[in-house]
Amino acid sequence: MKTLCIIAGANGSGKTTFAKSFIIETTLSGKYLINYIKKAQSLGYQVSLIIKLGNHNVVKLDILRVKNRVLNGGHYIPKDDIIRRYHRSKSMFYNTYKDLVDDWNVYYNTNDIFEEIANKDVILDSEKYNELIKDLDANDR
Repeated sequence: MKTLCIIAGANGSGKTTFAKSFIIETTLSGKYLINYIKKAQSLGYQVSLIIKLGNHNVVKLDILRVKNRVLNGGHYIPKDDIIRRYHRSKSMFYNTYKDLVDDWNVYYNTNDIFEEIANKDVILDSEKYNELIKDLDANDR
């Protein structure tokens, strides 16, 4: 079976470093991938999603990574956009994408250490996974 793999995470979270050779890189903060995923599945692709998340303190690190990227010639993302997309990405993953894709993995990202804490079959670290989703609004769950 063909596979479409999606790497998601906030701006500055290290998606590009992690992704290397995957097809789609996204913050997952919007709905534009829904039809793309459905189309890929209709063409026989198995769609996998890997999302990199961290607790709310990681957003500060993401902002620093973007600042560092800009100093090295990379593109700028406003701080407010990074913060908004961090929360929106978690919500979109939890409420939309995890049930749409064929397979998913959540990696906890702190200090560029990627620890798988959950996947479609099992929550490997319930403490960290619950920490990630606890600040979702009641309407987001």
